[in-house]
Amino acid sequence: MRQCRGGLADEKKIASCLKPDPAASSFNVREQVMERVYRIHKESHAKGSGARRMTRRTFIIVTGIIVALTSLTGFAATRYFQITNEKGRVLIQTKSYEDEAKRNRKYQYYQNKLSRQLEKYEPQIEKLKEQLRPGEIIAYYMDDDVINTLDTSGKAKFAYKPLKYTDYGQYISRVTEEKKTRPVIPERLTDTLVFEEGILNPDFMFGKDVHENFAERMKLAEEFEQEAKKAKGDQKIFTKKMPWVVGEEGTLSVVYGDGQSSLRLNVSKLSSTGKVQTYPTDGTKVDIIELNGQEILFHDESKSKKSRLNYMALWYDEKSKYTYTLIENKESKLSKKEFVQALEALVIKP
Repeated sequence: MRQCRGGLADEKKIASCLKPDPAASSFNVREQVMERVYRIHKESHAKGSGARRMTRRTFIIVTGIIVALTSLTGFAATRYFQITNEKGRVLIQTKSYEDEAKRNRKYQYYQNKLSRQLEKYEPQIEKLKEQLRPGEIIAYYMDDDVINTLDTSGKAKFAYKPLKYTDYGQYISRVTEEKKTRPVIPERLTDTLVFEEGILNPDFMFGKDVHENFAERMKLAEEFEQEAKKAKGDQKIFTKKMPWVVGEEGTLSVVYGDGQSSLRLNVSKLSSTGKVQTYPTDGTKVDIIELNGQEILFHDESKSKKSRLNYMALWYDEKSKYTYTLIENKESKLSKKEFVQALEALVIKP
């Protein structure tokens, strides 16, 4: 397999890493990826005991990474890319933002109405978040009929403050305590790009699978509703401290910088049935490149006026089951060549 090693001289060598996806023409883009939690729960049980069970890791991928990526403005790309394992299972793929938006357009009125209502409580929620200490997470409930009617499965919401480390040794020590398999997080990516900050985020499933977690969230919402009924005065927001759990499912983020530019690395677990999906923005060039025998989905968004990114690379480590995403924001000044050089330090031979 073709490899791209350090010391790339120019864009031609970067281009030599590109490889076409022979499955692109047959890629099925009709799969729904933004199902609400209560629909996942109800449909999976309706199919009976023979149905494949949705794991908690799948839930994290669907409701976490995908939602984060779809916050970017996208368009219907004319080509689609995917990375599969040796068995043909899709691990990473591009999707059409426009197609997904069309499928969800019928919910837009209700989503806008919900957003406007949530904005009324934003100052109070922000004050709650400011009071949290690193490593704390709370559940909160708003006693508002409009919100709870439009968001029946999300009545209990969460706010947290992540754990942050500026000392590389301390961060790696904590990561090693939390993770059975240590992810690839070097202290430096190049001579100038070095570790600046490491972040640990909680597992919002609290160590449970998707169905157990769903049941507990519904129970938590009922407890909040009863508390609200008994409350006196005009109290509208109710809170409860939750256990801080990182474990195998909590995501990791690492910032590398050189004083002027920075890169962010995100690491998360991928289940045996999960996948990562991205939504290219207008003007984005997407390709699959190969580094050290590893296939990588590469977004060049430097020419896109709608994107907040310059470059983004996604790949999957089959052995550790970790998905990696390396991102450079528009504010950063690294060239494509420098980005790929940093990427090489993270990609190990599969």
